[in-house]
Amino acid sequence: MERSCRQLVLFFLFLAASSSATVLEPGTSQYCAPSWLADMAPDCVGGLEKPRLPCCMMVMATVGMGFDDEVPCICPVVREPAFLATGLNIYDIFSLYPVCQGVLPVGPDTPDPCKGQPRE
Repeated sequence: MERSCRQLVLFFLFLAASSSATVLEPGTSQYCAPSWLADMAPDCVGGLEKPRLPCCMMVMATVGMGFDDEVPCICPVVREPAFLATGLNIYDIFSLYPVCQGVLPVGPDTPDPCKGQPRE
């Protein structure tokens, strides 16, 4: 468990450092790195009941960052071509969030926060 906590801390530090060069739509958390997070989505394919650590890292960051922002981080992530190529959708991510031990009030019945958001 200690090792996975360390990996998660390193992941968020790397994410914070790498997102500084990313251009984001207005209202999105400055720490969101949509293309980088979307590139991790294939780790979730086929593992919706028992996801692997890389999948949970992506899910936790995607849902958790900017949860209350005008444009939550999950919105630009689920529009990325790498994410779309997996066949996953926003509700799959919301379903994985509690399985990955997320603590926010998010689950498979969470309404899509991206409806009505402008597409890039």
